[in-house]
Amino acid sequence: MKVPPGVQTENPGMVCKLQKSIYGLKQASRQWHNKLTAVLIQSGFSKSVADYSLFVKNFESSFTAILVYVDDLILTGNNINEINHMKQLLDSEFSIKDLGKLKFFLGMEIARSTQGIFLYQRKYALDLLQETGMLAAKPSSTPMEYSTKLIHSKCGDLLPNPNIFRSKKQKTVSRSSAEAEYREIALAACEAQWLVHLLQDLTVHHSEPVMLYCDNQSALYIAANPVFHERTKHIEIDCHSVRERIQSGLIHLLSIHTTFQIADIFTKSLSPQLFRNIRSKLGILDIHMPACGGLLESNNVLNTNQDANCNIEENEEESLRR
Repeated sequence: MKVPPGVQTENPGMVCKLQKSIYGLKQASRQWHNKLTAVLIQSGFSKSVADYSLFVKNFESSFTAILVYVDDLILTGNNINEINHMKQLLDSEFSIKDLGKLKFFLGMEIARSTQGIFLYQRKYALDLLQETGMLAAKPSSTPMEYSTKLIHSKCGDLLPNPNIFRSKKQKTVSRSSAEAEYREIALAACEAQWLVHLLQDLTVHHSEPVMLYCDNQSALYIAANPVFHERTKHIEIDCHSVRERIQSGLIHLLSIHTTFQIADIFTKSLSPQLFRNIRSKLGILDIHMPACGGLLESNNVLNTNQDANCNIEENEEESLRR
């Protein structure tokens, strides 16, 4: 590190050797992660290849996992004795603060019941509405206006800098809708493979192929046809890895009608009826419904305020802060 101001040195080109990393230095986060990794590996944990922030430990029927974000840790497992042992070990090494059962992490809120664990972002949504001054606004039936049509007109002023309005999501230009759909299938296949590897690290084995639904017949034909031709020779080689994943049994492509494509709720402006129909298929529950006293499940009333009923299949989640 550079010599602090006010310290006299014989050679102005000399620097100080860092003996111990502290907060505020660029090396602090790296040194902290290296130290934590060394302690966990020495304790029998292994680092996940799919996610380097995940550490897992399997011993006979005991399973323990630790998820790390900077200096915040989530500790979970099916053996309460192992969880308590790790809490004592981490406290002796780093002087951690035990925050109890996980309720809030990275903007995500957690509610528990005997039916399972529910994730929601109510506080985050309310903060966005408050920042934009729309907290008292009337709710809309759909997030996007579905009846608006763009018209061609020569009226109006030119944009001073059109580049600020350009989209940065798509890195390449597709020559057809089929090519665009095929590229998205390739990206979805990569995500599916990553999820399968992550589930394996969590001792969840997924032996069946991952179902991918596509509403573009041309894209399905390209994925099924192993022969290159004029229409697909310009597509990058890495996009054609879809065929390899299909042959290996990792994914299975299925055709679906556009009306039933659930992904359209995130990409298209839908009518209120179609929007509600697709939304009902996402498994979303309103745990704050007033009719149920603020607690809801589709058929059974959930109790998310009682900590006594927080055990789910004898799993314990703990939130730890260094």
